Amino acid sequence: MCADFKVPYDYDNPSIGQFTLKLKMHKATEPSKRVGSMLVNPGGPGFGGTFLADTATSYFGGALIEAFDIIGWDPRGTGESTPFVDCIDNYDDYFAVDPTPQTPAEKSALVDATRLFSEECEKNSGEILPYISTNNTARDMDAIRAALGEDKITYFGFSYGSELGATWITMFP
Repeated sequence: MCADFKVPYDYDNPSIGQFTLKLKMHKATEPSKRVGSMLVNPGGPGFGGTFLADTATSYFGGALIEAFDIIGWDPRGTGESTPFVDCIDNYDDYFAVDPTPQTPAEKSALVDATRLFSEECEKNSGEILPYISTNNTARDMDAIRAALGEDKITYFGFSYGSELGATWITMFP
């Protein structure tokens, strides 16, 4: 099951614009055992998460697959969500820079590459960058929960997804 879900750029000023988030659901395989929905995030930040619903049986055990509708989504600016953050076309030059500089020349190269990357990202995606944040993604998660008609929802996050979950529970206990 797949859906597009609209959320505002800015929850305090919804008239500015909207992101369209891509959501996918892997339905609980044992409806009689269904507990509810489980929202899942692979971490990153910057990665889409719909693949976790597409391949739920590879990531989650049988009891979870039986009892939960697994909901993966592409957070604002990632994956198939639109608009998409598009900083550069070729990352090779950036990955070639030493991320742990030991000399002034290496440090200068890292600073220059970071500055160039930031400038390109601003040029290509500047309109939406102010609205890409952990707090806004947590707001999106709560909007997804509400749209599902769930008073409470289970969440599982990998890596940065753990930080995202901690932010969400802090903002929406």
